[in-house]
Amino acid sequence: MKTILLFHVVGCVLLSLFLNGITSHPLIKYLGFQDKSRSKNVIFSYFLTGYLRNVAEKKEKMKTNPFLHVSEWKQVDSLSGVDEIQCKLETLKRVHAIEARGEFELQQAGYETQDEQERQADLEEARSKSIQCIKGVVHHLYEQNQCSGESSQLLRQILQDDHDDCSDPIDSWRRLSE
Repeated sequence: MKTILLFHVVGCVLLSLFLNGITSHPLIKYLGFQDKSRSKNVIFSYFLTGYLRNVAEKKEKMKTNPFLHVSEWKQVDSLSGVDEIQCKLETLKRVHAIEARGEFELQQAGYETQDEQERQADLEEARSKSIQCIKGVVHHLYEQNQCSGESSQLLRQILQDDHDDCSDPIDSWRRLSE
């Protein structure tokens, strides 16, 4: 009796994992959760550029280390994934260039390239992400005891006001001085 129950439980678990594993990727792709907006791609390419710059600076510092001066740095780059990240960044830059060229050619022909609603959605998304980043910095400063609870709460309220009022540019300093 115990072995039959164990057989059925294992069968249900394996079948469940197998079916979920096969169907989850097409379902996510169909629902559009995998698509990245242009602003996400731009932000990601800026992140990769900064990341590669930091890696290069740290690598140059490591090259001055007397114990590491004999290392094969090309092999270190390939093993650490820097080559793959550079390829990904180059691909993103090519995609941006193709999109920009296509948009320019469409504009020259007199066609609308992007709906105004899509542009507004991209701007709101970028605004929201920027404000969320600033809120994260404020929260980090609060956790590090570098600002009081009252000042943290005031800054969060001002940032929330900036987030809610999409018609005005982000102007937290002006709101803070009021």
